[in-house]
Amino acid sequence: MSGKITSTNQKSRTIPTNQSGSPNTSTFQSKPRLLGLLEDYLDKELKLLSKDRPPTRTARLQAYREVFEHLIGEFNSFKPILSSVKQEYDSYISHLEEQAEQLDPLKLKMQLLIEENEKKLLSIQNVEKEEILDLQNENTQLRSTINNLRESNTSLECKLATIQKELSSQYILYRNEADARKIAISDLSQMKNTQQPEDQVLQKEDPVVLRIALKQSREDLKKSQRKLTQLVMDYGDVIPRKDYDDVITQLEGVKESFEELKQDFTTLNMEQDMLQESYKLSLSEKQSVSQDLERLKGSATPRPLWDRCAGFFEDGKWSEMTENTSSAEKVDILLVEVSGLSLEEIRASDKFQGLGLEENIPKFLRCEGEVNNIHMSKQKAYMVLSGFWPYRVQQLVNNENVSLDVSLYSYLCESQSEERVYELAYNIHHVLAQYEFQLLPGLMLDILMGKREEEIYFELLARHDILKSHLTNLATSEEDCNANISKEDLLKCIVSTFSVFNEELALKVTNGIGELDPVPADELTKQLGEGTTEFLELFYECFLQQRSSLIKDITNKLSEFETVSVDEFLMTLRMFDPSQPEKKLSQLLRSIFRITDKSVGSISGTRTESVQSVLSLLSQSSIMKN
Repeated sequence: MSGKITSTNQKSRTIPTNQSGSPNTSTFQSKPRLLGLLEDYLDKELKLLSKDRPPTRTARLQAYREVFEHLIGEFNSFKPILSSVKQEYDSYISHLEEQAEQLDPLKLKMQLLIEENEKKLLSIQNVEKEEILDLQNENTQLRSTINNLRESNTSLECKLATIQKELSSQYILYRNEADARKIAISDLSQMKNTQQPEDQVLQKEDPVVLRIALKQSREDLKKSQRKLTQLVMDYGDVIPRKDYDDVITQLEGVKESFEELKQDFTTLNMEQDMLQESYKLSLSEKQSVSQDLERLKGSATPRPLWDRCAGFFEDGKWSEMTENTSSAEKVDILLVEVSGLSLEEIRASDKFQGLGLEENIPKFLRCEGEVNNIHMSKQKAYMVLSGFWPYRVQQLVNNENVSLDVSLYSYLCESQSEERVYELAYNIHHVLAQYEFQLLPGLMLDILMGKREEEIYFELLARHDILKSHLTNLATSEEDCNANISKEDLLKCIVSTFSVFNEELALKVTNGIGELDPVPADELTKQLGEGTTEFLELFYECFLQQRSSLIKDITNKLSEFETVSVDEFLMTLRMFDPSQPEKKLSQLLRSIFRITDKSVGSISGTRTESVQSVLSLLSQSSIMKN
C-alpha cells in the first residue's frame, strides 16, 4: 500500500510504506529546489560569519533578513502580508535597539555606583580590621594582666600556707614549754612541802655533807636558770593559739573588704567615665547655650515699658484701651494712634501682593494672591541665603543647567514646607530691597533679580576667604595665641588681597578698625564673620573698586567708537589686564558677542556689536582685575 500527499502546487508525491501501512523511514522526501537553495545560502553565510570568531546577533539577523527578503520576492501573492510582517519586526527591533542605547548610560552609572560601593566596603573593612586588631591587642593585655594577678594570688597563697605551718610548729613548741613549766611548778611545790623535814634532817647531818649538797643545789639552780633562759630565747616569739585564730579571722575579713573595695573601685571607674562623657556633653551644650545667649543678647529686644505711654494720652485713656490686651495688640493701638489709620489698613501692610505668573518674573516670586509679611530681619535673610549658595555651587559642579531664580525656588521647596516657600522668598526680596543702599544687600538683590552675574558673588567670597587666611596666618605666627594685629600689618593683608589700593582706602581702613592699635586677632576675625561691621563694608568697597577700575578703563577706551569687534575688544581688555585666564575670556565673549565657540583662539575676530550693548553686558559680568 502507499499513501499520497497533495502540495499547494497540486503535485502529488508517493511515500513508500511498509506492510503495516506506516511510512518507510529508509526513504527521504525530496525538498523544493528554492528551499534547498535558501538553506544552502544561509548555511554558507553563517559559516563565513563564524569563520574567524563567533558571529554577533546583528550579523546573524542580517543573514536571515536577506533570506526572508528573497523568499518574499519569490511569492508575489503573499508579498504584501510578508512585507508588513517583516516591517513590523524591523520596527520593533529598532525600538529595542533604541531602548538598549538609552540604557547604556544607566549601565555606566550602575558600574560607577558598584565601584564606589566596593571602595566604601573596602574602607569599612579596613576600619573594621583596625578595630579588630586594637581589640585583640587589648584582649592580649587584659589576659596578661589576669595571668599576673593569678600568679600573685598563687604566691600569696603559698606564703600563707608557709606561715600556717610555721605557726603550727611554733604552737607545738609553746605548748611543750607550757607543759614543762607546769611540771617544774609542781616539782617546786613538792620541794617546798618536803623542805621542812629535810632541814630538820640536815641539822643532824654532817656540815661537810651539807656543804656538798649546797654546792650541788647551786649547780642545779644554774642549770635550771640556763635552761629557762634558753626556753625564753627559743619561744619568746611564739604566740598563743587564740591570738593566731584572731589573726586568721582578721585576715579573712581584710580579704573580703579588699574584694568589696575592688568591686567598688571598678564601679567608680565606670561611673567616672560616664560622668566625664556627660561632662563633655554638658560642656558642649553649655557652649552652644552661651553662643545662643550671646546671639540673643545682640538680637533680642527687651520687653517694652508700656506704662510710659500713659503719659502721652488723656487721663485713664491708655489704661482703658490696653486693659487685658497682649503686647501685639498694644502695638496695634499705638500704630492706630500715631498713623491715624484704621486697624484694617495697618494690617493690610502685613501682606505682600503677588507679582503674577508672567515669564519675565523670577521663578521664586512667580505667584498670585497675598503673601504674609513676617517682618524678617536682615540677619535672618543672610542666614537663609548662606544655606542657598552651597546648594547652588553643588548644582554648578553637577553641570545642572538651571537658572539662578529656578535654583533658589527649588532650594526653598526642598528646605521649607510648601506654604512657606513664597513667604520666605518675598520677605528676603523685601529685606534686600529695603537695604539696597548698602553694598552687600544691593549686590545680592541685583544677582537674584538677574541684573548681575552670580560669579561676582563667588569672586567676592573667594577674596573674603583670602583675607581671612592672611589674617589667620598672621595671628598664628605669633607666639601668643591671642596675638594682636597692627594697622600696618592689616593694611599689608588687604594690599596682598587686592591689587587696586590707594591712600584714600588706606585712610578708610584705619577709620574702620577703630581706635585700637594693635587690634586683637580674634576680634578682627569675629568682625569678618558677622557681616554687618564697618570694616566689612570697607572690604566690599575694596572689592567693588577693584572690579570697577577695569570696567572704567575699558569704558573710557571704547566710548569713542560706536561699534567694536571681537579682536578690538580683546586687545583693549588685554591692554589693561593681560593676566585674564582664557576660560573667563571665552565665557565673557560668548555672553557679550553671543558666540558658541569654546575657546578664545577659535572665535572669529570680525563679529561686531554696539559699544553701548558691550559696555552694558560688561558691567553685569564678573570680570575684574587680577
